Amino acid sequence: MENVWQFMRDNWLSNRVFLDHDDIVDHRCHASNKLTDQPWRIMSIGLRDWAHLFHSTGACMSCAFQGPGTQTQPFDAFLGRR
Repeated sequence: MENVWQFMRDNWLSNRVFLDHDDIVDHRCHASNKLTDQPWRIMSIGLRDWAHLFHSTGACMSCAFQGPGTQTQPFDAFLGRR
């Protein structure tokens, strides 16, 4: 999630002067909607080499709770695989 937030900040929310709190919220909503309309970009952000390596080793918390042999299930579900 940190990578998604960093991407939105770097591309759509940085180097701006906001008028007030509502202006910040409006820009944040617009950035979220813009990113939601680009699912390939979300997948690209989430498929960083280090994140995939970390997950495939079973070192992440979701893998630790599922037991051996099931490390890829959450990732496969994210990609729509069964």
